[in-house]
Amino acid sequence: MERHRQLEKMRAQEQLHKKSLQDQLGLFQRQEEMRRKTIEKEAALRRETEMKKVDAEVAGRIRQEQENHDLRLEQARVQVVTEKISDRENEYAHRIPSWFIPF
Repeated sequence: MERHRQLEKMRAQEQLHKKSLQDQLGLFQRQEEMRRKTIEKEAALRRETEMKKVDAEVAGRIRQEQENHDLRLEQARVQVVTEKISDRENEYAHRIPSWFIPF
């Protein structure tokens, strides 16, 4: 009878030990799953941050190119006006008699 009680006690302890191991395994698996999800989320955030950075750089380049384009157009307009003024000055200079030009 004593032996039977000791066997039952050992079986109960073994069952408790197995249950403890299963609980530990479950906890470990949950921790690993959380770690994996954290790594995935960090990677997604890095990708999102990188995409936003690229978008901002592209938008900046587009804005800079537009400003440069506007400046080049203005420079071309100034050059055309300057050439027209120069052409007019030359045209009028040829019409004025040489004796009329002051020294």
